[in-house]
Amino acid sequence: MFTGIVQDLARVESVKKQKELTKLFLELPREILNISLGDSICINGTCLTVASINQNKMIGFDVVNETLSKTNISMLECNDLVNMERSMTMGGRIEGHILQGHVEGVGEIIDKKNSGEDVRMFIKVPQKLMKLCIEKGSISLDGVSLTIASLKKNLIEVALIPYTLEHTTLGFKGKGSMLNIETDILGKYVYNMMQKYEKV
Repeated sequence: MFTGIVQDLARVESVKKQKELTKLFLELPREILNISLGDSICINGTCLTVASINQNKMIGFDVVNETLSKTNISMLECNDLVNMERSMTMGGRIEGHILQGHVEGVGEIIDKKNSGEDVRMFIKVPQKLMKLCIEKGSISLDGVSLTIASLKKNLIEVALIPYTLEHTTLGFKGKGSMLNIETDILGKYVYNMMQKYEKV
């Protein structure tokens, strides 16, 4: 489980594509220490397991084709930056909202506009996920916990404050960029229960 509060940015050192999986290697950020083999790490909103750690402070992940097909991990190249968050601990603060790191689809940034001190970003969301989005509800974009400001057809609008722009990849991603999407887990459970109730 994660909270959608990005702890640091990590640089992609290499991407090695193999037949059954892709090996992703990241430079371990100074702010994130004491990582062990088998730890769950949220990379751009995707829960991955630490498969290797070397003396050069580089960590490796094995990414299966199922994950590649549903996330923007498949688009990563050397020197790209990714959002990184360690799993939450029991008894700690939940300053964003609860995430599983299970990306449901990828959305495209349609527009990005300055609005006073913040920035408004408009994302085209797959139709199957729009039914799980509500105004003022939570959503994860590339692992960043955000609040939906408004919805229109298949677009959602979010507001990005200066801190988010400076400390996550959303600050430099622009029109045409693809973002991993995870909708609110509570909304998914409620929707599923209502669907079953209507069939009774």
